[in-house]
Amino acid sequence: MTFTRFVEVGRLCKVENTVGWAVITEIISTNRVLCVFENNKRSRLEVPLRRVTLSNYTVSIQRGAKTAAVLKALKEALPAIEKEHATSKSGLKANRSLRKRQTTDFERFKIMVLKKRVWILLIFRETIYWLKVK
Repeated sequence: MTFTRFVEVGRLCKVENTVGWAVITEIISTNRVLCVFENNKRSRLEVPLRRVTLSNYTVSIQRGAKTAAVLKALKEALPAIEKEHATSKSGLKANRSLRKRQTTDFERFKIMVLKKRVWILLIFRETIYWLKVK
């Protein structure tokens, strides 16, 4: 299987410590890219590649495109991309981690108690099994 997630203009990516998608608009060097973000709080930002997670999705834009053109292309492509991403492995992982981050302290406590009960039942079942075997 060949590698297909290249750093290229128009590639959608996720950047650490940010929310939403980013589009690579310019490759500055082998270690840095210029990105336009989906949520327009930081319209253009120079990002090191070690903080970037590339996706399989691309948007057709020109190199060095203006922010408005990139956001327009992203807005057109985003519904289909979000739908496909929601069923992908990385999308499911992102949803799981989001749900885990949004739990309250009491919900985490309830989960811990349920996990303990499950383990006790599993250990009890194994003990009964070994007693029957002997």
